[in-house]
Amino acid sequence: LEQTTEAPESTAVSEPTKYTVQAGDTLISISKARYGDISKVQEIRELNNIEDDKIVVGKTLLLP
Repeated sequence: LEQTTEAPESTAVSEPTKYTVQAGDTLISISKARYGDISKVQEIRELNNIEDDKIVVGKTLLLP
């Protein structure tokens, strides 16, 4: 019986996904809608080089 060892998928680094900012969106609302809480706001800021939380409708953001 031969066994193969494969890394579990959960350890794979996932590629960021793209999200287009809609009217009324905030980083907090995007994080809540996507992840269920605001835990990813800082990560979204860093991924997109956002310093002042201002996002523009129609801009594409990368989400972790």
